[in-house]
Amino acid sequence: NLNATRFAVLSKAENRVLAKESGTHFVLMFTVRNEAGSLVKALEIIAQHDFNMLALRSRPMKELLWQYYFFVECEGNVHSESGKEMITELKDYCDKLKIAGSFKED
Repeated sequence: NLNATRFAVLSKAENRVLAKESGTHFVLMFTVRNEAGSLVKALEIIAQHDFNMLALRSRPMKELLWQYYFFVECEGNVHSESGKEMITELKDYCDKLKIAGSFKED
C-alpha cells in the first residue's frame, strides 16, 4: 500500500489560465432548498452533463439547523461549455453555488 499526502493551494482569486487548461477534476460547494427532491435534482443535473461524481460530502451549516452544505468532486472540466450549462441549470435548485476549485489529477 502506498501512503500519499495531497496538498492544495487555495486562493480567493481563480487562476483563469489553469482553469482553461482543462482541469480534470473540480469541486462544487452548494446548498439546496429545503424541499423534497432538491438534492436529487441537483445531482441529476450533474449526471445529465456527463460529469462523473467521485465524492459527495455534506457538512452542517452553523447558522441554520438541519441545513447542509454539499461538496461534490467530479471528473471533467467545469469551465467547458457543458460545465457552464450545468452551473446555469444548478442555479435553479441551489440557494448557494460555488466552484470550490478545479485541479489536475496526479
